[in-house]
Amino acid sequence: MSNYKVIGYEHKEGISKKTNKPYCLDIIHCIIEQRLDESGNGFGNRVESIVYNALINGPLEAVPAIGDYIDVYYSRGGYVSDIFPVKS
Repeated sequence: MSNYKVIGYEHKEGISKKTNKPYCLDIIHCIIEQRLDESGNGFGNRVESIVYNALINGPLEAVPAIGDYIDVYYSRGGYVSDIFPVKS
């Protein structure tokens, strides 16, 4: 589980030219606050794009709004398995 702040959203669907199979992806662009580590390296924000496969996991319950915080759950294989809004 990770905590992210949403800064953008994309939805892409279509047919893959390579495999000729359908795809349906929700891409959520987020920032993660980065803190200094023990050696004093690293500061500011880290940007990450989270790819959610709606064909495998089902559609998102709600598209997060810009500025919202979300929790991201990953499967054992390292893929996004679920996304939930963080309750204030």
